[in-house]
Formats: sequence, structure tokens, C-alpha cells
Amino acid sequence: MTGFIEQFGTTTDPRVDGTKKHKLIDILFITLAAILCGCDEWAGLKSIIEITGERTDKKTGLYQKETHYYISDLQQDAESFNHLVRKHWSIENSPHRVLDVAFKEDTSRKRAKNAAENFAILNRMALNIVKADNSTKASMKRKWKMAGWDDQYLEHLLLNIKN
Repeated sequence: MTGFIEQFGTTTDPRVDGTKKHKLIDILFITLAAILCGCDEWAGLKSIIEITGERTDKKTGLYQKETHYYISDLQQDAESFNHLVRKHWSIENSPHRVLDVAFKEDTSRKRAKNAAENFAILNRMALNIVKADNSTKASMKRKWKMAGWDDQYLEHLLLNIKN
């Protein structure tokens, strides 16, 4: 089976020069992806957004480049879409994500009365206590483990709570 680019990469572009804003192969790829995903059900679709992110790992020097596609019922400029996407991912990288990773909050089955809300408050308190500890440069995950394994470290955390 040939790849998409091998199959369509040499397709002649029928558009007039000077009106081309996107590569034909990109348009074909997005069109095919939209058809496969049921685009006829995307009422009000106005934009398809492509965002390419680059990063270099400071420790390993490993360079990565990733492209993500989004669909939207908004019609805005690239800078506005970039801001919206960054805002979305900042939520995922916020305390919500930390709490979900540490306490698996999103999969919690606590349903009785105020149990979920009460545990959420306790989880946030625990997160703030561990975050405030500067006695070690360990990661959050490591600090959780240290508090569970070492009673002295747990006592240190609890006795050094700041108001």
C-alpha cells in the first residue's frame, strides 16, 4: 500500500498562481481526513487550524517538531487561534492535570453526598503543601512517594505548613 503523499504528491495543482495560500497536498490531506471523520456532521465549521510546535529537551538536547490540527466554528486570525489553543493546554498543564495525575481525580468513583467535593478540597490542600516544600528538588511525583515512604519527611511537610 502506498502512502498518501506518494499517491497524491504529484497531483497537478489546477489553481492559478498568486491565489495559492496552502499547498495542494495539505488541502487534499485535510479534505480526506474530514471526509473520514464525518465532516457532513460538522455544522457551522468555519476553520481548520494547523499549529506546528517545536521544542528541544534541555536535558537530552532532543529536538521535536509536532503538527496538530484543530477544527472550529470560529473565524479568527492565526494569532487568536494560537492564543486559544495555548489557553486550552495551559488548563491541561495546570493544577487540574497535576491532581488528576497524582490522585486520578478524573476517574474517581466517589459519589456519596459531598464526598467528591470534600476529597477534591483535601487533594488541593495536599498539593499545596507539597508544592510549598523547598527542602528538596525532587519532582512532585517523587515528593508524594517520599511522603508515603518516609514518616520524617511527611512530618516535615505537615509541620511546615505556611498560612
